Amino acid sequence: MPRPFLQNVGFLLALNLLIKPVFIFGIDLAVQNRVGPEAYGFYFALFNFAFLFNVLLDFGINNFNQRLVARDPGRVAVWLPNIILVKGILAIAFYTAVFAVALGLRLEPDQLRLLVWLSLNRVLISFHMYFRSNVSGLQAFRTDAVLSILDRGLTILVVGALLYTELLGRPFTVQDFVYATTFSLTLTALGSFAALRRITGPIRPAWNRRLLRVVLQRAYPFALLGVLMTIYNRVDGVMLERLLGENGDRQAGIYAAAYRLLDAGTMFAFLISGILLPLFARMRKEGQNVWPVARASFRLLVAVSVTAAVLSAVHANALMSLLYTEADAFWGSTFAWLMPGFVFNATVYVFGSLLTAENRLRGLNRIALAGVAGNILLNLLLIPRHQALGAAYATLITQGIVAIAHLVYTARVFAWPRRLSGESFRGLGFALLVLVLALALEWALGPGLPEALGGTAKAAVWSWWSRALLAAAAAGLAAWSLGLLDPRALLRARSEG
Repeated sequence: MPRPFLQNVGFLLALNLLIKPVFIFGIDLAVQNRVGPEAYGFYFALFNFAFLFNVLLDFGINNFNQRLVARDPGRVAVWLPNIILVKGILAIAFYTAVFAVALGLRLEPDQLRLLVWLSLNRVLISFHMYFRSNVSGLQAFRTDAVLSILDRGLTILVVGALLYTELLGRPFTVQDFVYATTFSLTLTALGSFAALRRITGPIRPAWNRRLLRVVLQRAYPFALLGVLMTIYNRVDGVMLERLLGENGDRQAGIYAAAYRLLDAGTMFAFLISGILLPLFARMRKEGQNVWPVARASFRLLVAVSVTAAVLSAVHANALMSLLYTEADAFWGSTFAWLMPGFVFNATVYVFGSLLTAENRLRGLNRIALAGVAGNILLNLLLIPRHQALGAAYATLITQGIVAIAHLVYTARVFAWPRRLSGESFRGLGFALLVLVLALALEWALGPGLPEALGGTAKAAVWSWWSRALLAAAAAGLAAWSLGLLDPRALLRARSEG
């Protein structure tokens, strides 16, 4: 594993481990507890509704641009002003589409008002992510790592000031959360542009109509992939609100509470993929062997995601009750069925980045299209019967099928069937081992095994968080014994640097 890769991933994760948990638990989660699941579910459904149109803002430009810049850094000055103009046009198209559909669905006036600001937030995030794609494409990974926490860091300061002080002089509302986020994202977009300008120098308008057309044509496959992945990952919250009527907002709020932690874990895989995509693109151009990096990143993410998923599922009820004031067993079950999706999402981010760098967009789009069809069908069948838990079932099944399809497709493209089969069985063995360890601790030191496994309730010897920490330590040893985490590889990487 190359030493720069390890260093950049380590720096990225260190920064995000400092900031993202504070935002998730100290801000986002606190907002839901303050305003209640119904009000937060109202926000969550509209947030996901706006997110479904995000492809019109990105249009695949970020991934296309990141790959382009990594392969040919000298072309940044030519592409940058043209793509900024394209993104401005796309922002207008985005707003038009969002409100055309919103009016067609006859959303209420208060929903439309909040949607204006949520849509603006999507525009600001889109520009921020585009500026970051240039920074990471230029291999300025340290700067990109700082930019990756800028939005959350500013939101913590602004929203935290409103949430934990008496500045407002009235109860905090979900609308306050959205307005404060807009202010933070405005500063974020300006900051990321300033960071990029510092690397590239002055950016002068040099619009070229032919180049604009080329950008849209080349970015189209990336755009299609983006919209399909967005749909099968985000449509659940919207369908809960639409299919369940008066109970929709509350069920969307319960689903949002569970999905928040899955999203937090997936975000780390997403951040690592931001390094992997330009790295793979550069390595493939130079004819280097990408297998060592693909294997190392997959093993790292498997070790982290499996441990988090298993321990979250085993301690789901206790964890949800700790975090949310209204949580009950139904909240815990929804969370327990969602969290294994972390493993599948991590798999997709590693091998999806590799396939994107290889420009295998047609195959990726076919996989994503199957995911969309399957997810919508499963939601239609499961949400009316199981509500938020049904959406969790649908999400887990969809993510599992999509992850397996990525592995199969990667094995075909790179002729790695034995290698990927071996890594998959290694990961499966690790998952079973961690599950057995966690259940053994529940039997020996906790309240016993679940009734479904023939267990009987008893007094716990250790608290649930003590058992979780012990299980995490045991999982770390298991990951090392199976070669998922190998300190010797880190030492070799340092000596090679």
